[in-house]
Amino acid sequence: MEHTLIILKPDAIEKDVVDDVLDIIRNAGLTVAHRREPLMLSEDALTTHYAEHADKDFYDALIQYVTSGPAIPAIVSGHNAIKRVRELVGNTIPADADPDTIRGQFSDDSRASAEAEGRAVYNIIHASANADEAKNEMKIWFPELFDKALAPKDSAAMRADI
Repeated sequence: MEHTLIILKPDAIEKDVVDDVLDIIRNAGLTVAHRREPLMLSEDALTTHYAEHADKDFYDALIQYVTSGPAIPAIVSGHNAIKRVRELVGNTIPADADPDTIRGQFSDDSRASAEAEGRAVYNIIHASANADEAKNEMKIWFPELFDKALAPKDSAAMRADI
């Protein structure tokens, strides 16, 4: 069993597609193992989460976008969860995404539109790219699953699996 992190970004909540996105993930045979209620993500946590993008031109706009409204971090579990979620999510740029993917269905934003408006590309969802990134990101948004002193009783099996 593999675990990965997704974050339903503010535009997913704004467009009221959270349940639709989670249904696509569940209908693919994956499990939403843990899910936060909508919350405002802190800039400090996002600085850690998006550290690999800190030197990129879009970094400040990305942080502004993800802090512009509530978001929902969640852990998705299943066989080959990382690869399968990435396939379901589609291309980072929704305008370039296959129409059968989450981004292709729920956003049509483009890099050109985002650049013209001086903002990040609104792309509905974040999905971890690999196992190391997934583990690091899960530690940011679900620290109680990694700290036995904070862990709820039902997370023991997952802690052992992560």
